[in-house]
Parts: sequence; C-alpha cells; structure tokens
Amino acid sequence: MKAGSSKQNVISSSASGKVILIGEHAVVYGHPALISTIDLEVSCEIRPNNNNYLKIHSDSDYKTGIVNSAVNLANIAIQSPLSTAKLTAKHAARYTARKLRKEARYTWRQLQEFYDLARVKFDKYTADSDRQHLDLLSSDWYAYSKIAIQETVLELNLPKKFGQKLGLDITLDSEVPVGGFGSSTAIIVAIVRAVAQYGERKLTPSNVYRIAHRVETMLRGTASGADEATIAYTGLIKFRKNLENPDAGPFIQQLELPTAADSMLQCLVIDSGRPKYTTGEVVAWLKDRRASANKEIEAAFSRLAELTFKIELALQSLDHLNFRDAIAEAGELLIKLGIVTPETLELINKLKRVASQAVFKVSGAGSIGFNFAGAVNTGGSGAVLCFAPPEQMLSLQSYLDKLAINYYPTALAQ
Repeated sequence: MKAGSSKQNVISSSASGKVILIGEHAVVYGHPALISTIDLEVSCEIRPNNNNYLKIHSDSDYKTGIVNSAVNLANIAIQSPLSTAKLTAKHAARYTARKLRKEARYTWRQLQEFYDLARVKFDKYTADSDRQHLDLLSSDWYAYSKIAIQETVLELNLPKKFGQKLGLDITLDSEVPVGGFGSSTAIIVAIVRAVAQYGERKLTPSNVYRIAHRVETMLRGTASGADEATIAYTGLIKFRKNLENPDAGPFIQQLELPTAADSMLQCLVIDSGRPKYTTGEVVAWLKDRRASANKEIEAAFSRLAELTFKIELALQSLDHLNFRDAIAEAGELLIKLGIVTPETLELINKLKRVASQAVFKVSGAGSIGFNFAGAVNTGGSGAVLCFAPPEQMLSLQSYLDKLAINYYPTALAQ
C-alpha cells in the first residue's frame, strides 16, 4: 500500500511497479486482463526549501527515465547532465524558443505553457493519428513529472498552495526497471500522491487513476488504463476497457483470492532487457499488423481472453495445473503476435533447459520482434514472468546469476 507519510514538513509517498499476468495488448481492444502490483517501488519525497523553486531530483536515470533536475515555479531551473545528449536543440527550441542548456530556467508560466502545448499536440494526434505530434513530449525526460504535477494541481484546485513563493524539493527514487514494469506510471502515481498530500488533499484510488490516466494518455497518445488502474488500486486487478460506454470509465475489480493461492503466484520476474521500442510504438505497430492480418490477430486476442478467465478460475479453485498450462499458452500466443524478440526467446529456451517444468511469458508491451519485411529486431522484451516448482527456482536463479541477468523473486497479488 502506497499511502504517504509526513515528518517535520517532509511528505513521502510511493507507488509500486506492476506486471501483467495475462491480457497484454488484447486489453487495448476491450478484452479483460489480470494485472498485479509487485514489491518494487518508486518513492517520492517532498520537502520545503527557501529558494522559491521546486526541485525534482532523481539519481535513478536508467530506471526512471528522469535525470537530475530542478523545476522552479517562479524561476523553474532544470539542471541536467544528460540534457544535451537526450534532447536536441531543435526539440528544445520548439517549446522554449532556445537551446536547452545543462542549466535552464523556467517560470511557472512556462511550465503552464508546456502543459498547454502538450494538450495541443495531443489534440492534433487525436485528429490525424500522426505520432510525430507526440515526439516532443515523449523525448522530454521531464514530461511525466511536469504534467503529473500540473494535472494534480489543476484537479485539486491548488494554485494558491503551489504559488510562486513556494519552494519545494521533490526527490524521486526508483527500484522499478524500464520495460513492462509500469515504471512511468509508478513515477506519475508517486508524484500525484505526494503532491496531493502536500496540498492537504485526500485522494481515492479512483481519483489517482483518473489523473494518472490523463497524463499517460496525453504523453502516449493512447493508453488502455490498465497500468494506471493497477498501480492506483494495488493488488491483483481484473481490468477491462468499457468500449460500450467509455465515458463511464473501465471495469476495475480487485480480486479476492484464497490465501492458499499465494503459493501459485510465487514467481521470478526476469528483466530480459530494455525494449528497443516504447509501449506506444509497439501498440501502434500491432495495430497496423491487426489491420493487415485481422483474423489471425483477433483469434489470438480472443484466446487470450479465454485464458484470462481460465487463470482466474484456476486461482480461485487452487488448480495449479490449469494455471500453469494457461500461462504457458499465453506466452506462446505473445510470441506469435510478434512482440517477443529473438534474444528474449533464446533466453527463455535456455531457461527451459535448466528448469523443464517452468513456464514463461512476456509481461507488458514487449517489443517489436520483427518488421513487416520479415527482418528480426534486436534487444530485450522487458519483463518475463517465470513460474516453476520451488525445487527448480534455485537452479533458475543460479543460472540467471551466471548470465548476469537481473531478476526479482516476488509474490503477485500482495
């Protein structure tokens, strides 16, 4: 649970990462998914300062996608050792009318202008589906933080609390890897919770979900809402988009499982490597593939929906065999969809030789395993779930240690 805490004017809050047990990609088209938080977190700490600026700081560059920065509400200063490498001068000029330096200053008005520009870019993308409109936003290391702060301030009507004379230090620290673990959503939710608490406002999980979903949608162009719902509500979540009545919001259910099901959800979450493509790019690629091979893709999505219900029933009835069979079949379907790279597939096959009874599936967007010309792509596919008998878990961990591959023993639905 990621409720905040307060001590001597210091506010702290956190948000968990997540993995998709089953239903990735199919969930975009109205099929159900089962998603769980995990015990890897992004923490957010807010404390006042006397400098009249709001400073956002993170040392977790790879994990969070945020470099060391400072944002000043009166004179918003961003100090970034990676800025010149990550942001081009052309990109910076498009919203600051100047080159981004290692140390740049922004007023509150400029932060508002960035938010307004994000809205304009999103509206243009909505009109013509051209993802180039979102390039400015997705390449800005600070976009998630800035828009999350702004959305929370607007949602809770906090302009006076967060006025020009208020100085704050915001420190982010992340254990959540990039690629299938919900790292960007965890950053957003941690910031939303901390800003709300500092503003002395209480948020329900529904409030947190709504704000986080707006941020994700604005930056990605489209977002199913599954990550936002899971990280906002926590635990094992059954999620389905409400395509019939989108304005009513998605169907979100926290599943109550028998205590004995805990052992079924003991797993390794393996980091197969950061995907070469973003979630938005993979979703867009699969959307194009769906348009050209509709029957094949729809059949896979429909089967994933059937397996989602099979897994839920297996967990409720403590049916280990059907649970493992469904996970294995779901993993194979994702390979057929093309979102598992050859490198990840090779890793999975190696691990199967070490643990013959283990089952594996990629969790999350994955990557683009091949292009339309048939050429394969390199890189990782993000998170891979592994369920195996306890006696084989140690062998798997030893082998992963030998390969120097990160993994996280965890229990889902906690």
